Amino acid sequence: MNIRTITLLVSLLLFSPMATARIGTVDGIAFVVNNGVITLSEWQRELGLAKQEMNYLPPGQRLTGDELEDYVARVLITAKFQDAFAKQTGIYVQDREVDNAIYEIAARNGTDVETLREYIIYQGMDFNQYRESIRGQMLASRLQNEIVQSLNFTENEIDLFMKTADFKKIKDQLAKANAPQNKARHILIAVNKDKSEERALQEANRLRDRILAGEISFEDVARANSQDPVSAADEGNLGWVGQGQLMPEFEKVMVTLPIGEISQPVRTPYGYHLIRVDERRTGFQDNESMRNVAKEFYFRKKAAAKYDEWLNRMLSDVYVEKRVGTQK
Repeated sequence: MNIRTITLLVSLLLFSPMATARIGTVDGIAFVVNNGVITLSEWQRELGLAKQEMNYLPPGQRLTGDELEDYVARVLITAKFQDAFAKQTGIYVQDREVDNAIYEIAARNGTDVETLREYIIYQGMDFNQYRESIRGQMLASRLQNEIVQSLNFTENEIDLFMKTADFKKIKDQLAKANAPQNKARHILIAVNKDKSEERALQEANRLRDRILAGEISFEDVARANSQDPVSAADEGNLGWVGQGQLMPEFEKVMVTLPIGEISQPVRTPYGYHLIRVDERRTGFQDNESMRNVAKEFYFRKKAAAKYDEWLNRMLSDVYVEKRVGTQK
């Protein structure tokens, strides 16, 4: 299994309120992980979520049966270890920091914490789980920064990286036929078993109306409401994207959308998107631009490798006892 994929999914889980359920007074134990446990309800919830996510992948890439269960188990075990390790090494997030973060989210939305709480509950989430999802996101970020903080590279390394097949693929994707590129942001309101098609569309339209009325910024809505956890953490930013990099329904609207305007809700297999294009340009053509791209991708690659190496080494010493039966 690709530990980098696992690490990414752990990050997504940490953004999800469903990943942070507390142990109830009555709940089974699915796994023992060192001195902690993964409850049966956590296991069943995340396995169900993973099965739903598989439906969005091409048939040849889907995991099923034991393979999917092993994958979800590894993700949950990794997340549990990261949380425990961070606390053991003094990397923690205090309650007041979580309170401050939630206060800032409420303030950016032009409201107070109590109103935000009511809105979270209205969306079908438990507010305590929402709090813990914020804490988990902050904790994971601090742990990863601690592990890779000493990372650096030389200009010679960049020279060599720019000659590799990997970078050629990146360059081809970014500058293919000098295709125009869009620097875009989006807000995703997902359609799933907890939110119907009608409800998701209504929410997308309501948020769009608030942005257009000047009540709140697109960036603040993306951070607080978008259900794409990766881009939401960066205020909905998708970076520079070119032809063929996004879903056809999304791309069709994006390439014709006037700069600075907000699209009507756009339906994709994931739900409804609000899109805004901030800039447009032709493909990367000058050496300086390509070198900056190389530095960014090389740092990401090197940081991921360093963190994955550390994580694999640490996970090899983790005690795991499986108590849940195989579910087909």
